[in-house]
Amino acid sequence: MIFNEFILLLHAVAIVGVVFAALKYGKDLLVTLIALFGILANILILKQIDLFGLHVTCTDVFMIGQLIGLNILQERYGAQESNRAISISFLSSVICIGLGLFHLWYSPNAFDETHFFYKTILAPMPRIAITSVVIDFLSNHLERFLYTKLSLFFNKRFFILRNIITMTISQLFDTVAFSYIALYGIVASIPHIIISSLFIKLALIISMTLLSAGTYAITIKEDQP
Repeated sequence: MIFNEFILLLHAVAIVGVVFAALKYGKDLLVTLIALFGILANILILKQIDLFGLHVTCTDVFMIGQLIGLNILQERYGAQESNRAISISFLSSVICIGLGLFHLWYSPNAFDETHFFYKTILAPMPRIAITSVVIDFLSNHLERFLYTKLSLFFNKRFFILRNIITMTISQLFDTVAFSYIALYGIVASIPHIIISSLFIKLALIISMTLLSAGTYAITIKEDQP
């Protein structure tokens, strides 16, 4: 239904907006936001929706937002800070997995009405999250490697083109690997999820990159004396 597509548009705008709001407060908040996107993508991955007639999960926007945040971080503060953000995001997700398990291990009392719902969300989380964390870690480093190479090749020009190329390649790897390892037996159709997810991700990569490029240009001008 068209309502989901409208929500996706608002979601993408909100993600780009908070990335640049965080950037105004400095690199530490931006790094925190990058880690938060990774955690949210892991926790919310199980919800399946229809977008443009396709059956997909609705967390792709968090992953693209994370990559845009990493690219903006590298543009402003360098590759070393971007690599540091990847490590912090990885460790944050691992800690979230461990602490989530402790939450499930508590025995609920007779008055509790929420344990079933937490179990539904968190019980599959170790398999999904561990897979996602490892693949996300690898795809983020693939993104960093490609982005650094293209930045040198284009002498830091063509921000939009560099983002689209590197994010498309890294998300192709991420989508195929994650779908078969983490979602097999959980979602209805793995090939459908892959094709649908890649279609949605490509649309998000292009639209969010264009929005980010304009916002980044405005931010650079505002920071100039």
